Amino acid sequence: MYTTNRFPHWLIAGQAFLLSLLITWWFIREATLYTNTAQQLLSCTIAGAKWMVHIAAALLLLGDKAGFFIRQIANTCLTGSLFLLPYCLLSWLAGIRNNTFFLASLIGAVAVMIVVYAIGVKRAALPLRWWLAWLCTLLIAILSQLHFVFHVW
Repeated sequence: MYTTNRFPHWLIAGQAFLLSLLITWWFIREATLYTNTAQQLLSCTIAGAKWMVHIAAALLLLGDKAGFFIRQIANTCLTGSLFLLPYCLLSWLAGIRNNTFFLASLIGAVAVMIVVYAIGVKRAALPLRWWLAWLCTLLIAILSQLHFVFHVW
């Protein structure tokens, strides 16, 4: 199901990650829960770090499957970011910056990414532990956001 022709995978993955980064940054900038730019940058960095961990793991451990799987990871990232767009657009166009809407958008994005990442693991014919490892890094990222960005505890 995967191909060893890596260039299209890298090109498509790079575009998906870039678009996802732009949407995520817009989402963070529109949210009222952040009190300063440093908080926003830290939030975006934590979100990106979980993707970098899995890209590095794919590059180190998957050999010829790496390009295909990284494309699956990028698709997951972009799909989640697309679920943030309604908040971005309503915030920007109509000034709606409701914290409940922000959190619902975020939870929806995470829920969709959990499913899409599982599909990507299956499409790449990887063991379930790849998905479980991503769930662990997702949990670490969420807890890091709560602690370091929002100082929940």
